[in-house]
Amino acid sequence: TKQAQMKQTVIDFDALKKINPDIVAWIRIPDTSIDYPVVQGNDDSYYLTHTFKKTEHVAGAIFLDSDNNADFSDDKNIIYGHNMKDGSMFGDLKKYKDPKFAGEHPYIEIYRHGKWISCPVIASKIIEENEATPYQNGTEKILTLSTCYGKTKRMVVQARITE
Repeated sequence: TKQAQMKQTVIDFDALKKINPDIVAWIRIPDTSIDYPVVQGNDDSYYLTHTFKKTEHVAGAIFLDSDNNADFSDDKNIIYGHNMKDGSMFGDLKKYKDPKFAGEHPYIEIYRHGKWISCPVIASKIIEENEATPYQNGTEKILTLSTCYGKTKRMVVQARITE
């Protein structure tokens, strides 16, 4: 199955850490362009304009909120990426507006600590940029993928961290 094939992809973290020690994980969603290393900076502005290789680029990088623990142990873990018109970075998150796509892509895959974990998607919605993200009840660990949507909104896709 596609799921089994995905699981077999091994990410060489030692090589990645040599490129950039800020790399904390890898994220991917099947049938999207989302298949990237996740970095974490000292603030949430640097990686808006720099790639994971630390070169300046308008697309930036996919990055974990600087306030989060790098091991995804917080109740709320937020990963940001630009909504690029060509679908790169987090541009493909908008595919989750389609219930058929959402039903066929129920997992966000995260690679860390030498293995893949499948995080079941529990919500996807468009919110006002200053609106609190849903599912912040603290009873489970939540991963929120967030990208800009138009001028004042955000597209968020949320999943449960399963370990």
